Amino acid sequence: MALHSKGECRQLLRIKPRMHNRLLLPMIDRLLAQAQLRIHQLDVCVCDVGPGALMGVRLGVAAAQALAYAADLPVLAISSLQALAYQGQRHIPNTLNHCVLLPMLDARFRQIYWACYRWRRHGAGSPKKASSNSGLLEQFHPASLAAPQDLNTTVLPPDTTTLLGLGDGWNYLPDLAATMRQPDLLYQRAYPQAQDLIGWAQNDADVKPVAVDKLEPIYLRRAV
Repeated sequence: MALHSKGECRQLLRIKPRMHNRLLLPMIDRLLAQAQLRIHQLDVCVCDVGPGALMGVRLGVAAAQALAYAADLPVLAISSLQALAYQGQRHIPNTLNHCVLLPMLDARFRQIYWACYRWRRHGAGSPKKASSNSGLLEQFHPASLAAPQDLNTTVLPPDTTTLLGLGDGWNYLPDLAATMRQPDLLYQRAYPQAQDLIGWAQNDADVKPVAVDKLEPIYLRRAV
C-alpha cells in the first residue's frame, strides 16, 4: 500500500498471504493518518489489476472500487508486471544505456505470468512509455500466460544486449526452453510494489482513468 502526497511517496509493506482482507483497510487508514489526509482529499486511486493471485487481486480491485465510489475518485489500472518492470529500473547498472526487462510471476500449475519491456536511459532513445528519473520504458510484449518450457528467445527484442529478470516466476529457470537466453541480471525475490504502481501511473501519459464499474482484474487463465 502506498500514498503519494506533497512530493513524497509513503509505502507500507506486509507480506502476509491470505491476510489481505484483514490488513488492507487498516493500512489505508494508517497511510492517510500519516499524511494527515482524508480519503476525499485524494486526486486519484491507482489499482493493481494483476495478473497475480486471484483472491488477492480481486480484493484489491474491490477495495479500489469502494474507495473510488465513496470519494468520487478516478481510477487508474496498472498491471503487476508493469509495476515489476518499473521497479526493475532501480537494478540497472549506471554503465548501461539499454536493457530488456523480463518480469515473471509464478502463476501456479507450473505456469508463469510474464511480459517484456525495453528500457533506454534518457538521451539514448525517444520517449515511448513510462518515464522515470533513470530512463524510459516501452512495452515489447504484453502480459501473457505460458508454461516455462514454451518461452524462448523469440519473446525478446532481436537487439537484446542485456537481459534483466525479475520476479518469482524465474524460479522455473531450470524449466525454461533450451533456446531461452539466460538473464544477465536476476532478481527472483522482486515482487510488485505499490510505489511502483504509482510511479508508472505518474509517468505514462497513455494511462487513462477507467470507469469504476468497468475496473476488472486481468484474467489470463480461462478457468481454474
